[in-house]
Amino acid sequence: MKDLIREGKVKHFGMSEASAKTIRRAHAVQPLAAVQSEYSLWWREPENELLPALEELGIGFVPFSPLGKGFFTGKIDNTVPRFTPENRDEKAMDCTDSRNNKVGTPERKHRSGRIKVNPGRSQ
Repeated sequence: MKDLIREGKVKHFGMSEASAKTIRRAHAVQPLAAVQSEYSLWWREPENELLPALEELGIGFVPFSPLGKGFFTGKIDNTVPRFTPENRDEKAMDCTDSRNNKVGTPERKHRSGRIKVNPGRSQ
């Protein structure tokens, strides 16, 4: 990839769903422009290690599935384990119970000038 960038055939380099360790290794060889990973009301794992590493390294973040892989739009796929009938009620309660401290948009949970959780939206 580094050679392709040097030759002008590739302008920017990014990764998808990589761990902080993998991102650090890749970034040491060729600077990354952005990393894409799931980030939603149900999946906040990036807050633990990924987002701090990206901020430290100056790498952008592109979240996907902010609406819970379709749950909040009403278009869900029963083949996704979190949406099977036996899991659905429990997961819905986790996201909608106002007493649960996980409730809140990713935008409110992580404020950074470098990591744009929802590009184009005025804050």
